[in-house]
Amino acid sequence: MLMGRHTYEFFAAAFPHETGEYGAKVNEIPKYVFSNTLKQADWGNSSIIKGDVATEAGKLKSQAVRDLVIYGHSLLARTLLRHHLLDELKLWIHPCLVGQGKLLFREGAKTKLKLIAQKALATGVVIATYRPVTS
Repeated sequence: MLMGRHTYEFFAAAFPHETGEYGAKVNEIPKYVFSNTLKQADWGNSSIIKGDVATEAGKLKSQAVRDLVIYGHSLLARTLLRHHLLDELKLWIHPCLVGQGKLLFREGAKTKLKLIAQKALATGVVIATYRPVTS
């Protein structure tokens, strides 16, 4: 699991107390926190990755024996997308409108995506799976 500092802090505050199959899985998998400011990562199986994000993420990707996953749409996700380090994007579209929040993509950023799967949940959430198109 790859994450930036903010996502790490959010998950690390909640998941160590989670029970059940999903909570146990998230707690046991290796977690890599990309941050040049975080001093220590106390949540089990967490490592802090400092330095150039694209270079370090590329190393992790080349060494991975299982899929890597990233939650959120912060600077880390946008950096990985810009450097062609994301193989797939799953966008969870929730049926609510908000008047503010973080942008998913920065103005001017362009990446062609190909829809490869879609699923509508009973809650109204739509999961759209895309693959970046390299040309």
